[in-house]
Amino acid sequence: MKQAFILTLLVVGGLLLLPLGERLLKKKISTNVYYTTWASLYICSVLYFTLLCRSYRAVVHFRFIPFQTYKIALSCWLGIKSYSKAVCHSVLRSSRNIFEVTKNSPIEDNLLNITLFLPFGFLAGYLFKKTALWKILASATALSTVIEIIQAVFHLGSCSIDDVLNNTVGTLLGWLLYKTERACFARFHLNDEK
Repeated sequence: MKQAFILTLLVVGGLLLLPLGERLLKKKISTNVYYTTWASLYICSVLYFTLLCRSYRAVVHFRFIPFQTYKIALSCWLGIKSYSKAVCHSVLRSSRNIFEVTKNSPIEDNLLNITLFLPFGFLAGYLFKKTALWKILASATALSTVIEIIQAVFHLGSCSIDDVLNNTVGTLLGWLLYKTERACFARFHLNDEK
């Protein structure tokens, strides 16, 4: 779990450094080209981690009950419902490397799905400044749904409604990070002019 949190912090830190790079390169490259390049690299990374680096599975698991992992985890943490130690352990813990895509605990998978789509919301904020938030969220949900369907059809992983929901939440958090970064920059930029 610690590795997933560290990866999330690195992604957030990297996203916050992107505008700094844009400001440093402003005279050499246009803002649109800069963020389009990062968005292209990001989309390639998403396709790699969600489809290309996975191997064929004989059995595909379909999980269409929303938030089931969260419910079990909360029950285990609070002792509300009596799940066996084995179930709680399998939901909450994993000693594997987070880069072994399909061998994480379900809670780690949820966090990684949120983290995976943080850049989507952040970069969409820069590339589509006048686009309504609901359109950005709908785009992320559509992309995530297509990825889940492809994973199911080609036996590349489980097909889960939670993955789509977590990716959409990640997009929203990325967009909020973009808005926060823009507001902070505007405040400090105005303070510099005084």
